[in-house]
Amino acid sequence: MTKRIKTNYPNIYKYETKKGIRYQVRRSYVINGVPGEFDKSGFKTIMAARAKLREIEEFIEKEEFGMLSNPNITLDEYYQKYKEKRVARKEWTADSLSSLDNHFRNHLSNRFGQTPLKKIDRHSYELYLNEMLHDEELAEESVKTYHHLMCAILNDAVRCGILERNRLSYVKIRKEGAKPKTKNIDIANYNLFMDKAKEILTKQNYAMLYLTTFGLRRGEIMGLTQKNVVFRPDGTFIRVLLTRTLKRPDGKGTKTPSSERMIALNEEAAALLEYCIQEARDIKADFGQILNQDDFIFLNPQRGVPFCVTHLNRIMSCVSEESGVKASPHMMRHTFTTQASLAGVNGRALADYLGHKKTSMTDHYTHATEEGSQKVIQIASTRMHG
Repeated sequence: MTKRIKTNYPNIYKYETKKGIRYQVRRSYVINGVPGEFDKSGFKTIMAARAKLREIEEFIEKEEFGMLSNPNITLDEYYQKYKEKRVARKEWTADSLSSLDNHFRNHLSNRFGQTPLKKIDRHSYELYLNEMLHDEELAEESVKTYHHLMCAILNDAVRCGILERNRLSYVKIRKEGAKPKTKNIDIANYNLFMDKAKEILTKQNYAMLYLTTFGLRRGEIMGLTQKNVVFRPDGTFIRVLLTRTLKRPDGKGTKTPSSERMIALNEEAAALLEYCIQEARDIKADFGQILNQDDFIFLNPQRGVPFCVTHLNRIMSCVSEESGVKASPHMMRHTFTTQASLAGVNGRALADYLGHKKTSMTDHYTHATEEGSQKVIQIASTRMHG
C-alpha cells in the first residue's frame, strides 16, 4: 500500500505515484451519532485538495453531509439538493427554475428518478436518448438541453465526492435526418414577412413586432416604460434597463449586466413609439388613470393592463401563418445580427449593441454606447429597413 504522509494542512495527505505526487483528503465526521469518514484521493495539487476539503467542511457545517454519506442517493433526491444550492446562490432565476424543473420532471425523473446515481449506466442512458431522438415531437436541440441538465447534475455529484466520474460525458446526440434549425431569415423572406405584418396588424402590434428587427429581446420590448424611451434632437433611443418574463410580469433587471445598453432607432421606429406612448395614455384615460413614467407602454386596450410577454409571439405566429414565413422574436434577433454583419458592422460594436459585452452605465460609457449604437443602426438599417 502506498505510504500516505501528513502535510502541513490537517486532513490532507500526500503520496508518490508513477506520475508524480498526489494528494488525499480524509475527513472524519459524525452523523446522528454514527461516525463516518470522507476519503478521496488523486488530487494533482494541494490547492485542489484544500478546495475539496473546504467544500466538505461547508457541508458538515450546514448539516448537509448526510447527502454525501448516502451511497444510494437517487437522482430525484440529489436534484432537489442541487436545485436548492443553485437557487440559494441566485444562479437560477424564477424562470430558469420553472423551465429546468419541467425538463427534469418530464424527461429525466420519469426514467431515472428513483435510480441511485452510482447505478445510472451509460448504456441504459444512451438507449433512452435514442428513444427521445426518435420521438417526432422532440427536437434535437431539446434532447441536448435535457442531456446538458443531466450532465450538470452528475458533474456536481462528482465535485461533491459522491461519484468518481460522470459516466455520461461526451455522449453524441444527433437526430437521424435532422436538419440544422433555422435561426435567421433571409432578406427576401424577411421583407415578405414585414410587408404582411404591416398589412394585417394594428399599428400598436406592428410597433412591437418592428422593434424585434433592432435585435431587442422579447422581454426587453414588452418591458418598455415611458421613461426608457428617449426623444432627442440627435435621435431617439431606448434605454434597456428592464425586462419582463412570464414569471416576473412586473419586470426585473436585464438578463445580464452587459444587457444594459442604449439602442438607437430609425425614424420609423421613433414614430411608432411616439404613437404607442400616446395610445397608452389614451388607454389609461379610458380607465380613469394616468400613464406614469414607470408604466409599461404596450397595454391591452380592452383591459388597460400590460400585454402578457407571450403576446409578441402570438402576433408573430399570426403573421407567419398569413405570410408563410416562420419567424419568432428570437429569430428576428438572429436575423438582425446576421444582416448587420453582412452590412459590415464591426464585431465589437455589434456585440456592445446586442448586450453581449459587460459595459458600465456611467455617463462616459453611456455616451460611447449611444454613439456606437447610432453607427450600428446607420449601417444595418439601410440593409434591413431601407
